[in-house]
Amino acid sequence: MSDNPYAPPSADLGREPGGDLVGGRGDFDIGRCLSDAWANTWANFPLWLGVGLVGALAMILAVVTGIGILLLVPVIAWGATYFGLRMHDGRAEFGDLFAGFSRYGTALVGMLGCIVLVTLIGIVGQSVQLAGQFTGDDTLMAVGVVINLTFSILVTPRLTFAYFFVVEGEAPVEAITRSWNVTGPAKWKLVVLVILGPLIIFAGLLALVVGVFPAIAVVYLMWVSAYRQTVGTSASA
Repeated sequence: MSDNPYAPPSADLGREPGGDLVGGRGDFDIGRCLSDAWANTWANFPLWLGVGLVGALAMILAVVTGIGILLLVPVIAWGATYFGLRMHDGRAEFGDLFAGFSRYGTALVGMLGCIVLVTLIGIVGQSVQLAGQFTGDDTLMAVGVVINLTFSILVTPRLTFAYFFVVEGEAPVEAITRSWNVTGPAKWKLVVLVILGPLIIFAGLLALVVGVFPAIAVVYLMWVSAYRQTVGTSASA
């Protein structure tokens, strides 16, 4: 066992779809999310900064190509998610960012499918507001804003774990379903994480602006910690 209190058991992210995850407790502690995220951010500072810069450049180049939006961006996003999980588990390497290309078909279909489905679900929450804008009905649009805000706070955060499940072997539909199911007991804590995110980013901006980079890492790693606490690691770890 590691002497580092912030280092959870290592995980083998190459499990088969539908494989069991063990060690999770079906809930998470917000304080631990913050402490895990803070510790992992500074313990891996040069690594995640390099991966972030290269990943952002790769995303931009992929988008510029046009077709890369569909064929490259989801695979890079898969690798970035994989890297985040590995960093939390104390096993991250720079090459993790491009790990999706070694399993291109699985990574592309899984992440692209998940992105599309989550986006479509989000559109459902925006539908009334969009209808109000289309018809010019101010009352309908006002009601739609409330519905959209409620949807964004109570529904969308519960789908966030789906991306982690995809990286750990689930198909998109199963990943979204499983994310919804496992986050039920902690749905109000997810709302707290949603609120904390912008506050941490704002604090980073106040820290001479450059503080926004570690702030972004802390926010992302909070969600990784919440996932690991709730779900655990692969049974083969």
